[in-house]
Amino acid sequence: MRLALVAAALAALGAGSAAAAVRADSRVPVRGCSERGEVSTGAVRTFAYPADVVAGRVAFRGLKRFAARTSVTRSVVGSGKDRMYFVKAGAVVRAGASVTISIVPPDRAVAALVFVRGLGQGLRTGYPVERLQPCAPSTKASAYTGTVGPLTSFPGGFVVKRPACVTIVVTSPAHEPLRRVLSLGAGTCPASR
Repeated sequence: MRLALVAAALAALGAGSAAAAVRADSRVPVRGCSERGEVSTGAVRTFAYPADVVAGRVAFRGLKRFAARTSVTRSVVGSGKDRMYFVKAGAVVRAGASVTISIVPPDRAVAALVFVRGLGQGLRTGYPVERLQPCAPSTKASAYTGTVGPLTSFPGGFVVKRPACVTIVVTSPAHEPLRRVLSLGAGTCPASR
């Protein structure tokens, strides 16, 4: 019920005035530092590459490559009317405060976030809103010798029912909400919707 109220607020008032409601909702699923992704080669050193989509303090790895329909339709989950497409685009978050990623209410019938483990609400395998909590830079790494450093990586991405332009809102304490339109197999999308 509470998420429904947040969704209604986002739709009626726009992302800016509803951002505090999303941040305050303790039921927003969270993926924390202990559930980060690490590789044995060392800490994440680069915040964003040319193929990444940046939205404030978060960069989605390789997401620009998923603008083409064929790149999305190759990763099928399920079959028939339950068929979904998985868009693998891990998130890199700058150290400091958490980031909350929300899919705007009109797009929740088509897309969901899959950074937090477990079954979601709405679409079969994801959530409409998720929070990523980066590590403190001094956090000891588990896959290599050293510390995590200023960037934390989280495996995951998006699931979509069909190729679509999907609008997300990224919020973080002390930062203005930021809207981004993502092409998840839909080719070129308008800069805003």
